[in-house]
Amino acid sequence: MKTVSFKLGCFALVVLVQILVPLQMTQTREKVLQRGTLYKFRANPVDPYDAYRGRYVSLGFGTESIEHPKGVQLPTTRQEGYVVVRPDDAGFAVVEDVVLQRPSSGDYFKARVYGGRDQQVWMEYPFTRFYMEEDAAPRAEQAYRQGRRDNRAEAYITVRIHAGQAVIEDLFVDDIPIHEYLRQNPDSRAQP
Repeated sequence: MKTVSFKLGCFALVVLVQILVPLQMTQTREKVLQRGTLYKFRANPVDPYDAYRGRYVSLGFGTESIEHPKGVQLPTTRQEGYVVVRPDDAGFAVVEDVVLQRPSSGDYFKARVYGGRDQQVWMEYPFTRFYMEEDAAPRAEQAYRQGRRDNRAEAYITVRIHAGQAVIEDLFVDDIPIHEYLRQNPDSRAQP
C-alpha cells in the first residue's frame, strides 16, 4: 500500500510541476509586457519555418556587435551577460554597455555575449523570432522585402524590457503593426 501511495504522490508531483512551470513562464512574460519599458529595435526580417513551432519572422539587428564602451576585455567564449540599453532621439534602442554582472539600475536584458578582436563585443539577442499565423508570416516577409526594394519601408520590433527580461510586443512595417499592415495591403501575397 505504501508503494502505491508513493507512486501516486510522485505522479501528482510531476503533474503539478508540468502545470506550474508553463504558468510561471506565462506569468513572467505577462509581467514584462505590463511593467516593461518599451524599446524599438530596427529589424531585418526573413521567413523561415520551424517544424515544431510553425512560421515565424526571423529578426536580425544592426547592433549585434559594438565596440565595448568601457574597454573591458570579455572572454571569447559565449556566456550569459547583460545588454544595457537606452532610447535614442528617434525612440530606437541603443546599446549602451555590455556587462557580465547584473546591472543595479537602468534597462537591460540577458543575452549571450562574447568578446572579439579590437574590443568588439558580440551579442546574441534573446528575441530573434516573431511567430505568426501560417499564412501571415510569408506575406509579412514579402511586404517587408517589397518595401525595402522600393526604399519606402522600415521594419522594427517593439520590445518590453523589465528586470533583465525582454519580450517582443509587435513587429512594424512602415510604422504600422504587421497584422494591420497585411490587412491594409491584401495584395501583398507570398507563397509559403
